[in-house]
Amino acid sequence: MSRRFGDSLISRTWRCHREHRRSVFLYINEDRLGLEMKSRSQSLSYHATSVVLAPILLLQGRHVRRVAMRLREPTGERNGHAGAGPALRLLIVGDSGAAGVGVTTQHEALSGRLVTELALSWRVSWTLLARAGATTTGTTRRLMRYPPGQVDVAVVSLGGNDLACHPSLQEWLKEIERLADVLRTRFAVRHILLSGLPPMHALPAIPQPLRWHLGTKAREYDIALKEWVARQIDCDHVPLIEPDVDLLASDGMHPGPELYRLWAGELGTRIRLRWIAMQGWDAMRVPAVPSPVGIGSEEVVIRAAGMSDAEPLARLVSELGYPTAPGQMRKRLASILADPAYSTLVALIDTGIAGFIGTAVRPSYQADGSFGQVLALVVSERHRRHGIGRQLIGSAEQLLVTRGALLVVVTTGNHRADAHAFYEKSGYVPTGRRYRKVLFDPASHRASTPETS
Repeated sequence: MSRRFGDSLISRTWRCHREHRRSVFLYINEDRLGLEMKSRSQSLSYHATSVVLAPILLLQGRHVRRVAMRLREPTGERNGHAGAGPALRLLIVGDSGAAGVGVTTQHEALSGRLVTELALSWRVSWTLLARAGATTTGTTRRLMRYPPGQVDVAVVSLGGNDLACHPSLQEWLKEIERLADVLRTRFAVRHILLSGLPPMHALPAIPQPLRWHLGTKAREYDIALKEWVARQIDCDHVPLIEPDVDLLASDGMHPGPELYRLWAGELGTRIRLRWIAMQGWDAMRVPAVPSPVGIGSEEVVIRAAGMSDAEPLARLVSELGYPTAPGQMRKRLASILADPAYSTLVALIDTGIAGFIGTAVRPSYQADGSFGQVLALVVSERHRRHGIGRQLIGSAEQLLVTRGALLVVVTTGNHRADAHAFYEKSGYVPTGRRYRKVLFDPASHRASTPETS
């Protein structure tokens, strides 16, 4: 990005600030009059101040370009395969952020971190097409020269360099749309993740007032990008966090290793949620946490339960202390699987089903929106403490999010100290008590009913 902080950044201020201001007004929805008037006032103040400060901004831009530390792109592979399970084809495109500037190897960079994250669930075939200084227009042209192919997920990191050279917000949004169309038509991409613009206002390598100027423009572009993404059924907007200074690279401008890890983690979560919604849990494989010494580690597959799972589920529920015959479980499952409010996931290992979790999503009386509830969570005794319960609850929570749940609750008996410790370690907080009252006992009713001849 620093290579663009020069003449190309500031010299356009005089020539295009009116067009840029006009494009912002046109982009705002006309039925939001109050917001439009506020945005007009802020935009006028920003552009007027930018014009007054243009000579200073020009000098600062040249200074940053001259003295900014030039970090090289990290070494390492830019394509490859990793993981096991269902196939996932990944393409990462963009600027210095996508290229990994700020770390020494691609393993520490965005591509390496994201591939490692996704390889826990898929067999990832990945390609990185990124370079420092890239713009949206240049990246689109580069993709047009690249051989067409089949890609499932595309991650895009662009916009920082466009702040320096693009004539208007509206034109930049058109370039974003062209890029998305190329990804869809040339590479058959099904899920596009557009990272937010860099938090320029928080980068110490950029002096004031240039930092204010770029930060304001970046926020304006990012809001517009988020609104554009909201109208696309196949896109996600992934905002970048405002970093602490010690999380930045040595140039005070690019991410350091920990920021790349956090960025990749957020992208991985978005990808999982989208693919769960599109293909269900059969499309996702989750590896087991390494087992203690002396116990073999097995791969765990999390999938939706079916009627054929009635017998192992009956065994697990019985093990929990609720004796259940396979026939009884088949009747219960028939009702549960037919109810769209319920979801049941099983943990499958080589020797069979090792555990399951049942959840439901319900509307709330106390607040707007819905909440999720964990109704049952069981891991067979001989497979406990191998991380399977943690994987089941994590998978269920992700599924609840895709179904609109804002929070999740669980009840557990007072005598289950191990369960209490497990839930608290998983981030659950005790908030009250559970009370129980039997309203009708079918067995007692049948015993007291006289036989008829």
